[in-house]
Amino acid sequence: MTGKAYEPDDIEFLTSLGNLAFVSLQNSVLVEQQLEKQRLEEEMRLARQIQEGLQPTELPKVEGLEIATLAIPSRHVAGDYFDVVELDEKRVLLAIADVTGKGMPASLLMSNLQAALHSVIPMDITLEEATANMNRVICRNTGYDKFITFFHGIYRPEERTFRYVNAGHNPPMLLRASGEMEELEVGGLLLGVMLGMPYEAGLTTIGPGDVLAIFTDGVTEAMSPEGEEWEEPRLEACLREVAGKSAQEILDHVREAVRQWTNDAPVLSDDLTMIVVKGC
Repeated sequence: MTGKAYEPDDIEFLTSLGNLAFVSLQNSVLVEQQLEKQRLEEEMRLARQIQEGLQPTELPKVEGLEIATLAIPSRHVAGDYFDVVELDEKRVLLAIADVTGKGMPASLLMSNLQAALHSVIPMDITLEEATANMNRVICRNTGYDKFITFFHGIYRPEERTFRYVNAGHNPPMLLRASGEMEELEVGGLLLGVMLGMPYEAGLTTIGPGDVLAIFTDGVTEAMSPEGEEWEEPRLEACLREVAGKSAQEILDHVREAVRQWTNDAPVLSDDLTMIVVKGC
């Protein structure tokens, strides 16, 4: 303002003032980022809480069966889904699904699937028709790059029969008390790929001592530190090791085997979901 040249003291003062202003602005940005992070974490926590509410908190008691379940998300929210629904005294529904992708987008599609499943449960229709209806809902609500592998079945205690539809899901393993292994593959195309796809149902039995393992690929594709997948043969061997134990003990044994394989990784490569059914 005076037109005089800046003295060294003036330059030092202005430099200090500029540094102080820079630090203040930077701290302000960091505070805003921290607040935004906290807000997002709170939203994810609430989303996880809502998602947990969509899955059964208490399993029904079924004559002739023991049932144990496990669901571990690889992130705050999961794209895996399972359900155990007592339809009436003579029927119980078991369901499991795996949505493409991870995180919030997958969890939203999973919620859509849960709503579709529970909308068809009260209807007097076959498993094949229910699956086709759910496929129609998913096709209309998703893009071409999103799909769901899905498996569900109804167990009837009186006949010990299990009628199921496998829509592109990892075939559940049914280990007989005799040692014979059966894979439940009958069904059709995965959900969300094409409208109007037909589905067919398979029929089997779950007798005393039989073990049925229903799982998502987060189990068999669990990664070791070297990048090797656990795979189906290891799961089958694991089931055979403890086939004589209870459903919960079998499930715990599988979980421990996966934990050791992944070297107790704090973050799994994929959601891990499993239902173990033991005939008794």
